[in-house]
Amino acid sequence: MINKKLIEKRKWIRLTKICNNKCLFCLDKDCQDGSIVPLSEIVNELKKGYYNEKCNRVVLSGGEPTLHPDFIKIIKISKKMGYNHIQVITNGRMFYYNDFLKDSAKAGLNEITFSIHGHTPNEHDFLTGIKGSFYQTLTGIINAKKINNLIISSDIVVNKINVDSLLKIIKLLYKFGIDEYDLLHIMPFGRAWEKWKILNYKPEEKKEIFRQVFKFVEEIKGHVWTNRFPLSFFDEENEKYMQNPIKLLDEIRGREEILNKFLFSSIQPPCKGERCNFCVLNQFCKDIEKIKKYGFLESVPTPECMKNNKNNNTKKIYIDKTNISELGNFFINFRLTIKTKRCEICKNKRNCSGVLVKDIIKMDLRL
Repeated sequence: MINKKLIEKRKWIRLTKICNNKCLFCLDKDCQDGSIVPLSEIVNELKKGYYNEKCNRVVLSGGEPTLHPDFIKIIKISKKMGYNHIQVITNGRMFYYNDFLKDSAKAGLNEITFSIHGHTPNEHDFLTGIKGSFYQTLTGIINAKKINNLIISSDIVVNKINVDSLLKIIKLLYKFGIDEYDLLHIMPFGRAWEKWKILNYKPEEKKEIFRQVFKFVEEIKGHVWTNRFPLSFFDEENEKYMQNPIKLLDEIRGREEILNKFLFSSIQPPCKGERCNFCVLNQFCKDIEKIKKYGFLESVPTPECMKNNKNNNTKKIYIDKTNISELGNFFINFRLTIKTKRCEICKNKRNCSGVLVKDIIKMDLRL
């Protein structure tokens, strides 16, 4: 389901490059150098997000953000600056310590997104690489549920090891009072790529499991979202759970330095190669190659079945008048397409790029 908070303008800020877990699927293993981001840099980013980018939500991430020695101070600074919603993405182990949790909430923390990846200690601890992490995270959730007006949500990185247990994980979280679930597909980076053979699976082959999860969440009137899942996973039954494409901007901005070098120089991304086939940004990187070759990109032609829609004029973007974020916006709004079920019976299907994903979501077209 599309939720306003997922498309609200947010400022993501990395607080640390260190983590107290060693997750098998960690995307950022190559960035984890054990350092803490200086407070001055964090404050500068907070100011940039609030005053320049007009964000009113800040998301504190890492590494593990709660390990920053100024974590509570950062919350206070964010609140005083004017951010109306402060969220942390965390493995939750520091919230095992109740005083730390209470101080964080008192400072102005509005939401905690706990990362949990198994329904048993063995499953979760195997994936996190830390024995006892399951117990600490669940205790953190129990502590957090006792604090009034604190929003509690969850992240689950779905992979070959835990996909068959996904409904059990959801039911466990619901038992502890969580009814918001963000399902993250694995990405071929960091330690996840090193362990790809034991983590990779095809979501299309597990549709029955996801069908059960979606049905359960609907029954409890909860919320579930998908992130980074291949477009080929979605069909007429689960189309409404398709990730809003605007979230791809988070992926693009998270790799801004690498992608900018790719766009404006001959330097290829270090990840280019076999893993492109598994990456949610594969189509975007192909567009970078095209704009480098031709100097511009055009919006995809409007399908014949949608010619009556407004704003069908061709749009263009030029390499000498853009940056990676603007190119990302153009890609999402005018080039990210998918073929729907209706396309299969269309006489023009071979000459058509398909429907823009943003239009599928906006118009609730059935795949």
